[in-house]
Amino acid sequence: EKYGMEYARAYRDEQPDSGFMDHHDRMISPLFHRRRVFAGAERFRLFDVRNEQGETVEDIIAYANRSGDEAALVIVNNCHETRRGRLHRSWSDDGSNTATVADVLGFAPGDDAMVRLTDPRSGHNHTLPWPVLRDEGLEIELPPYGTAVFSQWNAEARSD
Repeated sequence: EKYGMEYARAYRDEQPDSGFMDHHDRMISPLFHRRRVFAGAERFRLFDVRNEQGETVEDIIAYANRSGDEAALVIVNNCHETRRGRLHRSWSDDGSNTATVADVLGFAPGDDAMVRLTDPRSGHNHTLPWPVLRDEGLEIELPPYGTAVFSQWNAEARSD
């Protein structure tokens, strides 16, 4: 229900939806604590996600933003079907101000490093060799209306 400020109380006796509140606490609240990373537009990057044929996957929205030494990579599947693709270079009207996913991370470990991207909301990790991320980008698959918010990453030596 939505009421104006002139109403002293709600018309209906609605009970809080604990499942929705738990979902909000798990998926949304952690992002509010780092809102400075999402707030500015000076270092905002929008990425095209491309399928195996090189076509843009219009249903996936991917962007990154930075604030100081913190960054976040946000990927959303805005479709009722599972979608997959690879994001590598950010989009620019004239092609002059593009960046790779690796550039957004802001660090460059050695070629023998494995990079682990972590979504702190779910604890999901995406691990891949640094040269693959740097040269080819990030391959992603999201379920219907799925999201990934990678805001933590680190690199460690490979243990082949």
